[in-house]
Amino acid sequence: MLRIHGCQKLRSIPNSFSSLEHLSLIGTSINSKAVTSIFATGGLSSLTFMCIVGSPEVIYIPLGVFLQSTTPNLQQLHIGDCLKFQGFVEGDALNNKNKDGDGDDFQDCFDEFQGFLEDDALNNSDNKDGDGDDVDLEAL
Repeated sequence: MLRIHGCQKLRSIPNSFSSLEHLSLIGTSINSKAVTSIFATGGLSSLTFMCIVGSPEVIYIPLGVFLQSTTPNLQQLHIGDCLKFQGFVEGDALNNKNKDGDGDDFQDCFDEFQGFLEDDALNNSDNKDGDGDDVDLEAL
């Protein structure tokens, strides 16, 4: 487990922890680009849980970083108190976000992400409620 709390100047973290299972970023100034790079590199192949709380610069997370199977064991993603967070965007880069910026693509992205979580590769018998979709999105 790696918990980074209250590091207001944090801009990135090393992303080659191959046996790291839990990552919590709480009260940091990490941004969307840094979150994307955490997932995109493939160095967190054992990650099962990620928590991002109180990070106001996290605005979008590209769905492509989850669909690339760089974090094949990810079961839970908790995003809370990220006041600017607008949702997931299609593709694998932040520049692929909805061009007019109106957020209309959010529901489609969320539905696609929910479907991804229901994939057999992420379901396991340890799931608390047994439904396979323990994604917690707060403070949207």
